[in-house]
Amino acid sequence: KDMCEGLIRKNREKYERGTWAVIRENLTDVDKGKFKYQAGGKLLTLECGRLLKSRFGGFAESLESIHSRHRHLSIPNEVVREEFRNKGVEVVVERYKEFWKEYGNVEFSKKKQQEYMRIS
Repeated sequence: KDMCEGLIRKNREKYERGTWAVIRENLTDVDKGKFKYQAGGKLLTLECGRLLKSRFGGFAESLESIHSRHRHLSIPNEVVREEFRNKGVEVVVERYKEFWKEYGNVEFSKKKQQEYMRIS
């Protein structure tokens, strides 16, 4: 039984690392001290804006990809299902809230900012 539980735990950790790594990567902190703004002071320069575009856009694409792969999964065990759900909330929702709070008001695109920030 211990060997089986250990194997389950090991595989669950492997799954979580593999599944959520791209989300974590896109939601890492960006050094605001390195932001450069265009004349006028509100909109980031093209180069700095690309960094936030890639983070917001990468997050949205990753989440959509994970969702499409997982929406048909079924976990019959209620306890395990709740554990997976809670881990998803922890990784996605909590981290995204923090990222949004920090960078959601930074103007990084003249025309398509809302497209990159479509998950709000």
